[in-house]
Amino acid sequence: MMIDNYQVSSIASLEEAILTDKPQVYGGSNLFKTHEEQIELLRRFTAGMHSISITSALVWPTIMDFSRHRIMLDIGGGSGAHSIGAAIKLPNLEQALVMDFPQVCEVAEGYIAQYKMQNRVKVHAANIWQDHWPLADLHFYSNMYHDWMPDKCHFLTTKSFSSLESGGRIVIHEMLYNDDKTGPFAIAAFSMIMMGWTEGKMYSGLELTKMLDEVGFEDIQIYKAFGYHSIVTGVKP
Repeated sequence: MMIDNYQVSSIASLEEAILTDKPQVYGGSNLFKTHEEQIELLRRFTAGMHSISITSALVWPTIMDFSRHRIMLDIGGGSGAHSIGAAIKLPNLEQALVMDFPQVCEVAEGYIAQYKMQNRVKVHAANIWQDHWPLADLHFYSNMYHDWMPDKCHFLTTKSFSSLESGGRIVIHEMLYNDDKTGPFAIAAFSMIMMGWTEGKMYSGLELTKMLDEVGFEDIQIYKAFGYHSIVTGVKP
């Protein structure tokens, strides 16, 4: 996926991204709109994301107690890697729902079948910005917040808070800056890559913690996960 789109990481593309404040992937087209319209590009992107997600997906469910949660909503869940990982590692989880736009859900069904998880992992086709979200007591986001600027991240956080019942939990799985945003280097480098691929950027744990607190989540914690990733989690009172 990265080799196919190597030009996104060129100095010229980086300069253009800075000057225009626009992503440079696919010749400057909108990443997600392009995937809706060109299924082969969507398949290649989803395969790439699955390959870098499936190991992390088997780690984060083990780093704290999720035993009381029964239904997980995997928002912008792509291939379903994290839903599959949660279903494998959390025996008390009755169902995981991969919510994404219809073309992604079709691709995700193939991965779910590959892992023989059709009974516990389902897809839910929806526009996450406009449509009603199905009931769940665990909302999960992986590598989603870094696709968007703070206003849209705040919108998603607020929508999770509104959709969850009391006791429901949000989990944000991201690579995090340190609190003063002086590093780590790898996170800063990835944030530069995001300038070429999306409209977003990387966040610190402090920034996400404040966002959850402002919306109303309590018992907000940060846990180290696999590799560069961490989870930021909170509970709706």
